[in-house]
Amino acid sequence: MKGIANSLSQKAFSFGWATMGPLSTFIVAKYGSYWGYSYVFLITGIIYFSGALYFLLVFKEKKNNLVNESAAA
Repeated sequence: MKGIANSLSQKAFSFGWATMGPLSTFIVAKYGSYWGYSYVFLITGIIYFSGALYFLLVFKEKKNNLVNESAAA
């Protein structure tokens, strides 16, 4: 499961690098250098936060399982 998640993460990262260049250029050209870069960095922050939240939810271990496993050992 971790291998698949890592592969999907790398795929999303590579896809972002390949496709977001023209999109971010368009945003900066449309909204100007100050607000354009602000919007681009805001979008980037939201994407990174979503990815971190996804990993937290998928790989979070339940405390009850850890207590039960240590008691069984």
